[in-house]
Amino acid sequence: SLELMSIGIVFISHGDLGIPSFLSLSYILSSYFKSSLFLNDLLIQIFFIIFQILIIRQNFKKIQLCQIFIWLLLNIFLSINNIIFLGNFYPKNYLIKILFLLFGSFLIGIAINIQLFIKTIYTPCEGLFLTIYNILQYNICYSKIIFDFILILLMIILSYLLVGSITGVKEGTIVCGIFIGFFLGAFNERAGKIVIDFLYRNCPENKGEENFNDNLFIDDQMYNKKDDFINSLNIWE
Repeated sequence: SLELMSIGIVFISHGDLGIPSFLSLSYILSSYFKSSLFLNDLLIQIFFIIFQILIIRQNFKKIQLCQIFIWLLLNIFLSINNIIFLGNFYPKNYLIKILFLLFGSFLIGIAINIQLFIKTIYTPCEGLFLTIYNILQYNICYSKIIFDFILILLMIILSYLLVGSITGVKEGTIVCGIFIGFFLGAFNERAGKIVIDFLYRNCPENKGEENFNDNLFIDDQMYNKKDDFINSLNIWE
C-alpha cells in the first residue's frame, strides 16, 4: 500500500495545482519558518501520533509508534518513484493536470483501503483518520472528506495568521480533498480483499486452495475461512 500511496502522491505533486491536505500543515510551517518541508512534516507526523494517543489512550498499541518509520519509508518510496515515473516532467496542459490529480487520488484511496482492511501499521496522518473513524463509525467516504477538509481549513487559518495571506490552496487541494475520500468509499475494502486473497493463495501452506476470486465482491462469507490468516497480519488489535 505504501508503494501505491507514494505513486499517488507523486502524480498529485506533479499535477501542481495546489498543496494536498496531507501536506497542508507542514507546508505552511515551512513557508513561515523558512525551513525544510521534510523536518516540518516530521514534526506534524509526530503530533498526529500524539493525537492518536490522546484520543484512545490505553487502547493505543505501542507497535503503532512505528508509524513514524512507515512515514520515513513512504518518503523513501516517494523519492524512488518520483525518479522512476515522472522525474522532472510537469504537464502544462490543464486537463492532464486534473487527470494526474484524479489518478493520484485514486491510488491513495486504494492504498488507504488496503491499510483499513489489513489493519497493520499506518502512516501517522491516516492513523489519526482511522482512529477517529473507528470511534465514530460514520460513513468512511464522508469521514475522509471531512477529515481532509478540516486539515485544509487549518491550513487556511494558519496561512492567514502566520504568512498574512492564503497560500498553497488551489483547485487541486479541493479536488484531492474530495476524490481521495470518494475513491476510498467507492471501493470500501474491496482492494484490501483482493490483496488478502492474493497473499492467502500464495502462502506455501495454502497452495492448492480453491480460487476465491469468483464473486469476490458479492459473497463476503467466502472470506470466513481466512479469518485466522487476516488476524495474523493484524497488529492493530
